[in-house]
Amino acid sequence: MFWLSIAHASLTDTLSDDPPSSDTPSTQLTPEEIAEKRLRIIIEKKSAINLIEAFAISLKHYLRGEESIYYHDLYHLVKHLPVYALPAGRPLEEPVNGQQQPFIDNQTLERIQSRREAKVTFQSSRRRGSTDCMALDGSSGLHRSATRDSHASGGSHPHAPRSSATGHPLSPIIQEEEPSSSNDLEKGNGASGNTLEPPTLSARGNDARIRDANVELRPGWNPPPYAVFDVFPFSLCVRRMARRGQFKGKQAARLKAREGIVNHNIPLELMLYLSSYVATLRHRKWLDVPSANTLFTGVNTLLDSLTGLERILTTPVPFSYACHLWTVTTIFVTLLPFQLWITLKYLTIPATGIFAFIFYGFIVAGEEIENPFGYDKNDLDLDHFTDHIIRPELNALTSRPTPDIAVWAFDKENTHLFFGHGKGEMGVAPDTWMKRGQGATKQRTPPDVVRGLRDSISKLDAGPPGGDTRRRAGEDVSKNLGYIKTMLYGEAGSDPLPELVAQLAQETYQSDLLLHLVTNIAKFDFEARKDVSQIFSNLLRRQIGSRWPTVEYLCSKHDIMFATLKGYENEEVALNTGMILRDMLRHEPLAKILLYSDQFYSFPHYIEDTTFGISCDAFTNFKETLTRHKPMVATYLDANYDRFFTTYTTLILSSNYVTKRQSLKLLGEILLDRANFNVMTRYIANEANMKLVMNLLRDRSRNIQFEAFHVFKVFVANPKKPPQIETILRRNKDKLLGFLKDFHNDKEDEQFNDEKQFLIAQIQLL
Repeated sequence: MFWLSIAHASLTDTLSDDPPSSDTPSTQLTPEEIAEKRLRIIIEKKSAINLIEAFAISLKHYLRGEESIYYHDLYHLVKHLPVYALPAGRPLEEPVNGQQQPFIDNQTLERIQSRREAKVTFQSSRRRGSTDCMALDGSSGLHRSATRDSHASGGSHPHAPRSSATGHPLSPIIQEEEPSSSNDLEKGNGASGNTLEPPTLSARGNDARIRDANVELRPGWNPPPYAVFDVFPFSLCVRRMARRGQFKGKQAARLKAREGIVNHNIPLELMLYLSSYVATLRHRKWLDVPSANTLFTGVNTLLDSLTGLERILTTPVPFSYACHLWTVTTIFVTLLPFQLWITLKYLTIPATGIFAFIFYGFIVAGEEIENPFGYDKNDLDLDHFTDHIIRPELNALTSRPTPDIAVWAFDKENTHLFFGHGKGEMGVAPDTWMKRGQGATKQRTPPDVVRGLRDSISKLDAGPPGGDTRRRAGEDVSKNLGYIKTMLYGEAGSDPLPELVAQLAQETYQSDLLLHLVTNIAKFDFEARKDVSQIFSNLLRRQIGSRWPTVEYLCSKHDIMFATLKGYENEEVALNTGMILRDMLRHEPLAKILLYSDQFYSFPHYIEDTTFGISCDAFTNFKETLTRHKPMVATYLDANYDRFFTTYTTLILSSNYVTKRQSLKLLGEILLDRANFNVMTRYIANEANMKLVMNLLRDRSRNIQFEAFHVFKVFVANPKKPPQIETILRRNKDKLLGFLKDFHNDKEDEQFNDEKQFLIAQIQLL
């Protein structure tokens, strides 16, 4: 969570940090001076952004207990900064006589301020911790870049190295004599005789060291090597060794980070520089108050994240809890063999070892959770945050100048402008709108759009085919349909306005626009036809309380539904009108109008005599009409039984395999529906229907046989079979039994097999 806050604050500060390219140019400045001033501003901004990246990287090292700036991912970002002596999250030295020791005494501070060219050298890997010296203010502080290749004198201050018996290994040595050459640097020809003995560094599997001039930089990913003190029981000595200033192994590294044994807080120091940069921008009056507050909020977020991460790092598991857990586990493991011996005998030894490994593993895993900032596999991958999230994003944001709205807003590809220009105004660039004037950008009202759409539709037949008049009329139709669609569905990312939708719907009803759309849809282009389908779908879903205004309107305008059904006669628009018809049939009043009309019996023609795609769509709507509103359909079928099933039989006897199979399947659904009980009784009492289904049982297609079986079972399962039906079954009893015993025996459908056995039993009882 804190690292996500750091990444968010980094991006916020980078995006908000946008000072002007220069102050208002003075007439007294020459062009060279103005150019130099602008360049200084750019350098200031990029340096501040580098500090944001340096904050994340230094925080990573700080949480791991890795001291100084001498890492290849951090050194080049901050080496130029004066050093502030800011304390770490926990004090380094113990109080003496009840008073906290000063971080740097006055004598050392005077030497630092008087000797700006003083140099700093590292202690050996066995005694070295921090690698930089600290000053107390930026104006007279010692620059890190000036401390990278020198020795230091043995001046004493509270953090100067002491003897190996009592000293602390974390402080630099300030010497007053400089090495005479680069060889002296490596050999340590200083007055005090101290040598620059670089530590053993590891970088993801390989020992590596990166050299910058005379500075040896550690790799950014530098896990401590395993040592003997990482193994129990030697690990019990880690804290004692740490008190003597010796840190070896992973356990010691974790202890060092948790105890805050570091010289100073580099992330906190960088916060001072970032705050000073924001304050400078405010002082120069380059930022207004909201922008300055945004930047300060980002800096505060970084500071809060630092504080929170320090709290996580330095908050241990309570001693009483850890002690109690270890004690209980030890007693349990000690007494466990006495409980297991009776059952396991000599297997008690390995069993006890396994249980001890399991329970002590839980305790050790809990201890590792105390510090999630190390290099173990279960620790947070801090390098991923810094190297693959924060750094690439900052580099991407600073790789190009801040976008100029005068450039990208007036790009010729910016064609989605103003209200609803996603369709008809495709390709209209900002320059074109500028030439048209402000009146052209005015948002159109629903009456204007509906009126314009009707006028455009009337012009689709004007002029010769392919002429400019028809082409412009087609473009206007697409444009106005785009307006209507935007009003109904809303702009991208925003909901439609209810008042606008209501006004548009009312205009649509009053102008009979829906009828014009359906009857002329074949004249529209492909995208416009899709828009018509979506407009119908939206209007049909519109509900006010318990009322459906569009459904009520269509109930009074039967021609719209019949024109939609007639769309199956045009192959180009059949699927579009079929989709509109399907939306209408979801409403019972509209489905009833179609079902009770003569146009309903045109479905078999559209199913039989059209292309495969249109046939499937027509059958889908035919099935939708007969199965969605079951009580209403049952009443209709009971009243119009002869006409319906006479027409339906033509579909069952169709030469088209798909039509025949789907019709048989639909017939089974209709007969088995509880609402159609009277219809089923009449159908299974008909001798001709019985013969038809028995013939279909012997069809060459196994799938048609299977669908016919589900209709045939209704005839056999009828407990009150008419005499003529029972006579046919009794006359064909032996043939039916032999047929059913071998009927689809390879099917692994338990329900089908049960039904087949039931039919065999019923026929045997005849």
